[in-house]
Amino acid sequence: MVPTKQEKFNELLAYVGAYCAQNSFIEEIKLWKLLYFCDADFYFKSQRHTITGVTYIKTLYGPTPDKRFIDKAVKYLKDKDIIKVDTIKAPNGKTRRVYSVKLPTNFTYKALDANETEEARKTCEKYGKLPLNDLLILSHQDPPYAGSEKVINFNLVKYRLEDEDAEELTEK
Repeated sequence: MVPTKQEKFNELLAYVGAYCAQNSFIEEIKLWKLLYFCDADFYFKSQRHTITGVTYIKTLYGPTPDKRFIDKAVKYLKDKDIIKVDTIKAPNGKTRRVYSVKLPTNFTYKALDANETEEARKTCEKYGKLPLNDLLILSHQDPPYAGSEKVINFNLVKYRLEDEDAEELTEK
């Protein structure tokens, strides 16, 4: 049975959230950027498709997964006691939504295959420790975001120059 986009998105959100959580949570905007980079990097390598097949929208904060997929994934993962959603007050006084993801010890990926989880791991290693501002800069400079009007066109990933941007920012 072929997994649906929603099933793949649910699992990728859980994977990235659990793998990249710092201080036991991950900020919402950072999570969306990391999901985008997982899908964009996978498309860059496969030249055929993203991991999830989900549509990303060009927003002021960078590429963001289609809200319908987000809402369904969060509800599903909350119902399974995998994700918890909270709000925190940032130093600037604004509130931010954060996600705590805890995968059960017996959790197995059914929708994502081994190649997809390995590529997601590599992307998380590359971008996961970057501060949110750096991720925002990188996502805004990424050709699929920069060259798209409203819906992100992953075909534009072929215009990436080098895949070293995250390493360069980390070294600075």
